[in-house]
Amino acid sequence: MPRPPAPPTFAAPRSLVVPNVRPVKAGESSGASSSSSIYYPSQDPTRLGAKGDVIE
Repeated sequence: MPRPPAPPTFAAPRSLVVPNVRPVKAGESSGASSSSSIYYPSQDPTRLGAKGDVIE
């Protein structure tokens, strides 16, 4: 019975690129501030079905 082919091998990266990110200090939240909030369509109160469907 023939053996299955060996999986492909990939070379390791030559260097790891780490972006410069300011560390979050204790007491600070890592979330968005009030000046730059993120818009989530699923949380839009005017969207259909956001408050639950009304059944008459």
